[in-house]
Amino acid sequence: MDRNKLSIVFLTSCFWSIVITYFKAHQPLKRIIFCHTYIMIAVTLQFFLAPLVAFEPNGDVSTTWYHFIGTWLHIINGLGLLGVTLFFGYEVLRRKGIPWLFPYLFNNFEAIKADLKQIRSIRFSITDIKNAEKGTRPFIILEQMALPRPHPGGLGPAAQGIGMALQSLLVILGFFFLITWSENLDIAWMLGTMHKIIAIPFFLFYLAHGLMGLLHIFNHHAQQRLKKVRADASGNVTGTESCELPK
Repeated sequence: MDRNKLSIVFLTSCFWSIVITYFKAHQPLKRIIFCHTYIMIAVTLQFFLAPLVAFEPNGDVSTTWYHFIGTWLHIINGLGLLGVTLFFGYEVLRRKGIPWLFPYLFNNFEAIKADLKQIRSIRFSITDIKNAEKGTRPFIILEQMALPRPHPGGLGPAAQGIGMALQSLLVILGFFFLITWSENLDIAWMLGTMHKIIAIPFFLFYLAHGLMGLLHIFNHHAQQRLKKVRADASGNVTGTESCELPK
């Protein structure tokens, strides 16, 4: 096999091309792709801005310049996230339905159990990994991860449902904190504390969701590319050296 077509360096150099191609193939609605991309960027920005949020003892925004700018950027970005999050949630629920994202609410655990069983059954061929060139071994490992595909009531959609619930709760709490804070209500600080508490599990979910999402995308791509490369070795397929696989 051609190492250039299978090396982890090649995979990394094609990172964004692979991700964008996957989303275009599996998500035909441009508004959903836009929402997903916007949320990813905005949430990442919020985590960097959060440590800069600060208030004076009297409740006003801190007058220190970087705290002042960071706090207001966090608020403005949060308002944008509120609108996009609610629209994104509505679109997903309208198209997929509640049972797709929250199967456990309907006492449906069969699809989740099947996915967990599939994950537990993943086995790696040590022989194939050893026989592969050193630079291609991570690619071979990726191919052998037979991760479950998204399906109704499965592990992936269920995890997405939890993440959407946490994100919705987070932005709603932030919004009501802003409203009550602007009205100088004492409940504002309780809402602010709840907002910070929910941010912790959401941050952990955000990292895990991003990692698993990328792993799923690159697992899918590795399986497709190896199939093409093996066919190419027999003289049946060409063009596998490019980032985008030939159809």
